Amino acid sequence: MSMRFFETVFHLDAMNDTAGLIRFVTNGSYGPETISDAILLLLVRSRMHSASVLARLLVSNGYRDPFTAIAQALGGVLHDIPQEKSEGMRDLAAMVDALSVDQQGLLYYPIIYSTVLPWLTELFQNVEPGVNERVLRILEVMQAAVPSWRRIFAWDATVPTWSLEELRQRGREQARLISYPLPPEDVPRQPRRVVVAMISNVHNVAYTTGARVVAALNAYGWQTKWDVDRCGIEAYPAIVEQCRQHNAELLIMELEQVCSIRACQERMEMIAQLRQENPSFKVVGILYDAWGRAQDLLRADASVCDLLWCLESPSRPLWQEPLFANKMLHIALPTAGNVGRPDRPLIPRMLFASGITGWNYPRLFWMAAAKRLGLPIDNQRATYQPDGLSALENFSRYMQRHAEATCCINFTMRMNLVCNMTDRSFWTPLSGALLVQEASPEMHHYFIPGEHYLEFSTLAELSAVARFITENQDAAEEIRRCGNAFAYEHYRDEKLIGYIDKALYF
Repeated sequence: MSMRFFETVFHLDAMNDTAGLIRFVTNGSYGPETISDAILLLLVRSRMHSASVLARLLVSNGYRDPFTAIAQALGGVLHDIPQEKSEGMRDLAAMVDALSVDQQGLLYYPIIYSTVLPWLTELFQNVEPGVNERVLRILEVMQAAVPSWRRIFAWDATVPTWSLEELRQRGREQARLISYPLPPEDVPRQPRRVVVAMISNVHNVAYTTGARVVAALNAYGWQTKWDVDRCGIEAYPAIVEQCRQHNAELLIMELEQVCSIRACQERMEMIAQLRQENPSFKVVGILYDAWGRAQDLLRADASVCDLLWCLESPSRPLWQEPLFANKMLHIALPTAGNVGRPDRPLIPRMLFASGITGWNYPRLFWMAAAKRLGLPIDNQRATYQPDGLSALENFSRYMQRHAEATCCINFTMRMNLVCNMTDRSFWTPLSGALLVQEASPEMHHYFIPGEHYLEFSTLAELSAVARFITENQDAAEEIRRCGNAFAYEHYRDEKLIGYIDKALYF
């Protein structure tokens, strides 16, 4: 009975037969739980219209649950019915608040996130009038579903006023700076022979990152060979052959974010083969977005790599396991020598020069909220590989754009609602621009807020930052220059490769 019910519901939905759907459900003897299950399945397929139709039927008969509330609230947004949106949000917020944190997570990720993402994806590049307000109406529903967002995006919150000394004092209290040693200055650098293997199936990532890593290694005096024509498991035999031809003593390779158990096993076998041929052979694995990888796969990588090059989450409990001891290097990726100095006056506007995708979709809400408040943020979508430009030329332009802006904003929240580190956190101060960044506790391991950059956690604090850089330009300029000097001293390419050199060979 239930299977036939769902099949009919999905058929009528696919036919856009709303009247038929209403007749089918109201004329049958289906319990509210069964109808609610159909709403859930429609939601995760982002079939908002039919889900909201069924939700209205249940609500009119006095039945409410989280799925019904989500569908009613989002349906109110879809059909521009404020009362429906308000009633659904009210019920949703009350139900979410009654759940445990774990239960809230189970409701958010597989259901709410899956429901709104296709809808938001359509809005990422839409510049038609009214889009911003539509995004903000979806944000209201998300605030009902995600309690922390009620504080983050509170419109009526008091905007704080900060002095430079207050910012510095608070930043110093938060700072947990980490540092890595460099090789002894009195020891000549050895011209290590290195193979770089960037094997991501996202070609732009592999190509642009690989080019910068190779440039940094070469500038350090190491002899580098690399190839990005293959990806995944298919690249492994070619990597072995490259190491043989180059007589390599070191392999620096990307560890794919999406990695099967089979690929991990074959990678381990490849490394074992290289070490059998050269017992002193060393391997550095570059990890992108380690938060999205299974812990067992990370452990497998640690078991065969001499170093894991991973920027994010230096305080993650996993890294404290003995297997990872002395193997974690939490540093940014190189800039291929693209560093600048604050050689022009600070412009009291913030440049947002990045993309918005499904895995960082909260940026869309931040930008929509900032636009409503009239905050001084210029939106320029980041692009890679424009016609006729090499990866290094393109990245150089990217860094130059930051330098010319003099002040750039970085949003760090990901789809899992955690604020992670990004390479842009380093590139902006290295370019000579002032970094304004959504607060991430991990950032406090690298820079001191209020001394090297400005951070915010809420919309009210972002407004306060905008006010600060406008009304206290001399103080903002001082933070900018301190951030640039600190980044240059600790995070330019020569230092990054030096940290690897020390960890591997001294």
